[in-house]
Amino acid sequence: FQAMALHFGPVGSPEELKRELTDAIAERAFIAGRPPVRTRQQFDQRLTEGWSRISAARAEVVTFAEQVLGARHTAALKLGEPQAAAAAQPIADITAHLASLVTRNFLTAPPPESLPHLPRYVAGVRLRLDKLRSGGLARDLKAMQEIAPLYVRWHGALTRAQASASGAGTLALLEQYRWMLEELRVSLFAQELGVPAPVSVKRLDEQWTKMFPALGTAAAAGA
Repeated sequence: FQAMALHFGPVGSPEELKRELTDAIAERAFIAGRPPVRTRQQFDQRLTEGWSRISAARAEVVTFAEQVLGARHTAALKLGEPQAAAAAQPIADITAHLASLVTRNFLTAPPPESLPHLPRYVAGVRLRLDKLRSGGLARDLKAMQEIAPLYVRWHGALTRAQASASGAGTLALLEQYRWMLEELRVSLFAQELGVPAPVSVKRLDEQWTKMFPALGTAAAAGA
């Protein structure tokens, strides 16, 4: 735990990490992948079954957290190394991206289908930095130009949905889309890590139209 807390230090306190680990372990042992509890009998049964899974859930969560935080620490160390002035724009983007991936609730905030991919996304940050240092600046800048409009459109729609009293459904879809953007980042900046399904700027544009038929023009205008 001390090693994890050290790597978590730039993100949050040891107490916050302990709460996040505890919540994630409880989620995995008692709730994840299981139907809602409706009766007292189901509740008692879930408690019994969950406590029998606590040790395994703890081992899985701790191992996963170590992997994510270790990868974050490695990437942060590389970010702290001297960088060429010409790489200032990619470095700013990488810094913001890493902060968005490993947050105070990095174990409980991502949706269940996206959480297992988090170590790959963080590893992609390190790989992108390695490529920058080995002469990949031009290619990095080109990839940034490709993905930037999608992020601007997504962020504008997210801001409006957060401000709307009736935006809950849109927020859920925007959360899904955010993790599609993470796969696109891997495809553009860290292809060696692979993606589970084909992904491209064109495919995500098409997906946006399907998911948000009423938001396309408004989102672009808001950007």
